[in-house]
Amino acid sequence: MTVFITGQGNIYSAFNKTAEKNGLPLTHINSHNFSPVTEGILFLAVTDSVAAEFLKKYYQNIPEKLKIVLFSPEIFSSKKNLFLLHPYSSVNKETNLTEVPFTLWGNDTEEIEAFISKTGINFIKKEGKPSSAYHISAVFSGNFTQLLVFTAKELLKKENFTEKEIEMLIGRLVETSSENILKSGIDGFTGPAARKDVKTIIAETEFLEKNYNSITEMYSRLTTKIMETIKNGNIL
Repeated sequence: MTVFITGQGNIYSAFNKTAEKNGLPLTHINSHNFSPVTEGILFLAVTDSVAAEFLKKYYQNIPEKLKIVLFSPEIFSSKKNLFLLHPYSSVNKETNLTEVPFTLWGNDTEEIEAFISKTGINFIKKEGKPSSAYHISAVFSGNFTQLLVFTAKELLKKENFTEKEIEMLIGRLVETSSENILKSGIDGFTGPAARKDVKTIIAETEFLEKNYNSITEMYSRLTTKIMETIKNGNIL
């Protein structure tokens, strides 16, 4: 079975490198001069808008012998012979995808599973189509975490820490904080909100109002949400 790929950008480059490193060269199709194929496996590593255009223009009805694999859940549907291989992680062109957890969605995925397994990529097989909750969980654990880490980094820069020092401090704290929650759930929360240290919370809120008021509301809302979550024993 021939395995094709078309696209550009981070996931396109990273997936190519991972496949080639494991002796699995892919047949490339120029995404700007796309020529549709009718059998094999086609990895569609393009933006959501381009993928939607491709599916509408070339594959409203996917040929019986062709399996199309998307990398983004945004336009994935339960259409026959359409599949989703989603990285539950940020990916750049140099990412080693064998270190990234993926989820594979769709039905009748045996041939796709066999190929992906040969690349060394680790994946969790799921039936059907992910709900919005799946992607929202990635937004919370990934994108929102990025914002919080960026905020913490900017605060330490204001305190004259070097980039190396900041990476060491924040990197370790993010790692251990995440481990605490993954292993212990509600009991893994630490910090002023978790121990109801009102005096510290008031002092830090006043400091932010005076010096960095643009993040005061974020600090207050997150503090309140942590306290509510611990009190209720859940967040949903």
